[in-house]
Amino acid sequence: MTDSVSICPNCRCEIHFPINDANVFECPECVAELTWDGQNIIGMVTDRQFNLMTEEQRINRRFSTAPYYDSHLLPHAVDFANSILDGGNKKEQIFGDLSRQMNTQNTLLESEKQLRFNRGVSVVVFVAISIVSVLILMDGSLFGLCCFIPGLWILKVAFTPPEDSYEGLLQLASEVGGSFEAGTVKGFSREPTFFTQFRWKHTNVEFSIIKEILDTDFILAKEGYSSGGGTQ
Repeated sequence: MTDSVSICPNCRCEIHFPINDANVFECPECVAELTWDGQNIIGMVTDRQFNLMTEEQRINRRFSTAPYYDSHLLPHAVDFANSILDGGNKKEQIFGDLSRQMNTQNTLLESEKQLRFNRGVSVVVFVAISIVSVLILMDGSLFGLCCFIPGLWILKVAFTPPEDSYEGLLQLASEVGGSFEAGTVKGFSREPTFFTQFRWKHTNVEFSIIKEILDTDFILAKEGYSSGGGTQ
């Protein structure tokens, strides 16, 4: 069987993988668990778990189904993610957006209560809009049908389930000592230069984009202005 040579994202040693034979292999140098899909390394487990978003996950989250992965950049993307998660200086590492938050059992419970409250309010608003719509229709105006649209939209927004269930987040917080950090990154690594988008939850990192910047690519920078007229 023909082998393919890839670089371990953790220790940078060369490893021979069997082409078209998907499996999980152990790096002989650093003992990292590497997920091989038959063509490329798509995941790694060390003290953190790194994965590339699957096609099914892309569909569920309404991402483009075309994966933007330059597999040879995965080791650099892993280093980049580790530096961000370890609390590095954003300005020195990334040109783009970075958000991070600490989730505790108390904040998660408060968020769940707020979600339930918002859903209750949305039901009340929908009922009120429905009554008004029916009264308008009884007067012979079809405009009442249009009144249902904002009510249905409010219900849809309120009852769309969050991507991560609160039960799962609370269980994770309990397992790791009461709190964990989560965040998202979308931007350009400075050295080497590439575009990436990933999110993390405790020690689990998921990449949705790892894209090399080529000479043929165009980057559009949008300027903003403060009320004083200065460029931001």
